[in-house]
Amino acid sequence: MVEDQMYFSRWSVRAIRTPIRLHVGLRSVTISSFVREGGTSDVPDFFTDPQGRVRPITGKSGKSGKVVAATVLAVSVAAGGGALGGGAASIGGATESAVAQGLRAKTAKSRKAAHRGKHDEAWRHMGLRRIKRVARRELRCVPHSFGDTQKFFMQTPCRSLQRSLLAVSDAHDNIIAVSVAWVRMRNAGDATRLRGLVDTYGTGNITPIAGNALELQGIRFIGKHYDSRQDGALFVMAEATPVAGQPDPELMDAVAAVAMEFPPP
Repeated sequence: MVEDQMYFSRWSVRAIRTPIRLHVGLRSVTISSFVREGGTSDVPDFFTDPQGRVRPITGKSGKSGKVVAATVLAVSVAAGGGALGGGAASIGGATESAVAQGLRAKTAKSRKAAHRGKHDEAWRHMGLRRIKRVARRELRCVPHSFGDTQKFFMQTPCRSLQRSLLAVSDAHDNIIAVSVAWVRMRNAGDATRLRGLVDTYGTGNITPIAGNALELQGIRFIGKHYDSRQDGALFVMAEATPVAGQPDPELMDAVAAVAMEFPPP
C-alpha cells in the first residue's frame, strides 16, 4: 500500500491507496481506490455536471453536505508491454463521452433561451416538451417554507415569493417535474444568506406547489437534482425529480440548471 495525502478544496483527507486489479478482455486494469485510513469511505466523490463544473456528490446535487461515497482515482491501464488499445489510456473521466459533451452543448443553448424567457425554445433545445405548468404568487415566505429556511424567514422576511411547477417529457415519454422558486429579499445581503442556507443540504427549503395542481401523483422533491442563482436581492432555486419512466440523472441535473434561468412568471 502507498500512503498519499489528498486535498480537495475544502477537504483534506489522509487516505490509503488500495490497488484493485480488474480484467478487461485479455488485458488487465489497475485502479487505485482511495479509502480513508481506518476503513471508512468518506472521501469526496466528484463528478462533472452538464455545465462542466466539478462538484462533490452530496445528498442535494449542487449542495454542500455529507459526503456519501469514496472517490476512485489514479487509474492506470497496463497490458503486456503496452497500454490498452496501443496507446496511453485512462479510465474514470480523463475524457468526457460524446453524450455528455452533447448534453452540455444543449444545456448551454437552453439556458440562454430560458434567460430570455423563451420556455418552449429552452426545452426544445434539450429534446423536451413542456406538458403542463402552474404558477403562484405569495406575499409571505414563512407559510410556504419549512425547516431552518422557514426559521430564517421568520427573522428575515422576504418581500415576495413566486413559485412555479411544471412537467416536461422526452421522446421516450419519461416525465420530469420541475419546481422553481423566485424569492425577492429586502437586499442583496439577505439574498446571499438565504442562498447559503438553502444550498446546504438538510436545512429545509421553499415548499413546492403540490403535484395535484398538475394532476400528477407521487411527485416528491428530495434535493437530488438542484441548482440556484442570485441576482442582487433576487434568489432563484430550481429542482427536478422523476415522475414517470426512468429519466437520465444527468438530464435532470441539466433541467434544474435550465429552469433556474427563467425570469419570474
